[in-house]
Amino acid sequence: MAVVVGTAVAAGAPPAQAQAGRGGRGTPAAPGATPAAAAPAGTPPAYPPVGNVAQLMRGIFFPNSNLIFTVQTHDPAAPVPPPAPGAQANGFSWVDWGAGIYGGWQVIDNAAIALADVSPLLLTPGLRCENGRAAPVTDPDWIKFTDQMIAVSKQIYRLSQTRNQEAVADATGDLSDACAACHTAYRDVRGRGAVPNPTDPQANANRCSPRR
Repeated sequence: MAVVVGTAVAAGAPPAQAQAGRGGRGTPAAPGATPAAAAPAGTPPAYPPVGNVAQLMRGIFFPNSNLIFTVQTHDPAAPVPPPAPGAQANGFSWVDWGAGIYGGWQVIDNAAIALADVSPLLLTPGLRCENGRAAPVTDPDWIKFTDQMIAVSKQIYRLSQTRNQEAVADATGDLSDACAACHTAYRDVRGRGAVPNPTDPQANANRCSPRR
């Protein structure tokens, strides 16, 4: 579910109050808030990353990619069966909570847009990997793989607009290739001749190593 965050200013509020509502000088910063980096007039503020690469992958890239991959086996236009009685009998489900507000092809549209618009965050200076190493945001390969993800995501969004299951399903191969190219280079790092082993602590320690 998408959450829109905005700043509301009460109707009739005096100019000083309205300015403060937009982060003016008259309003103290919220406790624990990190101010945006100072920027010259007319330059958008820059905000440092909060999460690391793994958190971006788990929170945005992984779930949205899987929504798109599901088009291979499920037609987004098909009617959604009603939930089984007592589906949450075993307790609250974070997965099911909020699900179903957006459905059908809109889910695929939103997933492709999320991938396309979030991918540039992988090039943010100061971004770090889960192991604490700085993400190689200036590496030519890192930039190339990010560009590929943006291009493929835009392609899938365009295809999703046609509401053609077969066309989107075919394009999921390009999405898989874009993911695999970066993972092979920067995530699944291993010694020469070694077999990938996600449980090996050294595998995580080697991630995000610069390639130049």
